[in-house]
Amino acid sequence: MVIEETPTDAVPRNARCLAPLPTGWLALTAAGLVVLPSGAPLAVDLPAEEPEDFVGHQRGPALHTSPDGRFAAVVTDHGRYGVVVDLVTGARVLELDREEDADHFTTRYPLAFADARTLVVGTSWNRLDAFALPEGRLLTAREVPEEHDLDYYHGALLPNPSGTHVLDDGWVWHPIGVPTVVDVRGWLGGDTFAAEHGRWLGTGNDDWNVPMAWLDDDTVAVREDHGVGVYRHGEPVAVLDVPAGPLWGRHGLLHVGAEGGLETWDGGTRTGVVEGFRPTAFAPLTGAFAEVAGGLLRTWSA
Repeated sequence: MVIEETPTDAVPRNARCLAPLPTGWLALTAAGLVVLPSGAPLAVDLPAEEPEDFVGHQRGPALHTSPDGRFAAVVTDHGRYGVVVDLVTGARVLELDREEDADHFTTRYPLAFADARTLVVGTSWNRLDAFALPEGRLLTAREVPEEHDLDYYHGALLPNPSGTHVLDDGWVWHPIGVPTVVDVRGWLGGDTFAAEHGRWLGTGNDDWNVPMAWLDDDTVAVREDHGVGVYRHGEPVAVLDVPAGPLWGRHGLLHVGAEGGLETWDGGTRTGVVEGFRPTAFAPLTGAFAEVAGGLLRTWSA
């Protein structure tokens, strides 16, 4: 369990500004997007937004990358704006705007690359849309009738390994966290209102903006009040007593960024720990984890 360390001058703007590429890592720094350890920066600017603190969650930038590494999305978590950039040409291919609403501050920016060319993103507080890249073509044009109108604030989106579904860390009034799973394949295949009738997991947790992970295509793990709830096909199957921290999953295993290091869990059994390693980014395709700390890019592969 060797941690590889590579010197780098790049400093991600925060813990959400490091993202995987097929053969490495991309960071959003003060100078722009940088391929680590020392690529030339690509400047990316977003409209300024006022500072905001929602129960300890700070408004600030976040970085997402497409599975093939061609596109990067830079967004303002707990904010309104974002942009998608073609990393091959440097062109801005899609401008993102959740529209003006006083409650955007409550959630991270709802965005996920379902696959290399399909972006799912919030276009209003209660609406998701899908776009084809690089042309930015809207794939989900629809008028939402009253029976499908959704009183739901979309939150962080997390795609499953195959990109057929996304987990939505959203909420509803009064307020209460309501994590749902949206069938992206069905949505793009003709189920016009799939994004409006996602499957609620029914977690025993009132919060949102919580750690979440897909363990495989059908199984999710969600941090709850008394542990981590595991759900398969939307049904509860277990509650795991694992430490607090970020969650990632791969091949049925759960990885936890615990205080003492990165822990690996198989069901309720801890099977390994990488002491002193607190990654902020994960590459699902390769199983690699990364952090930038003390002028070093530190990586480890599961």
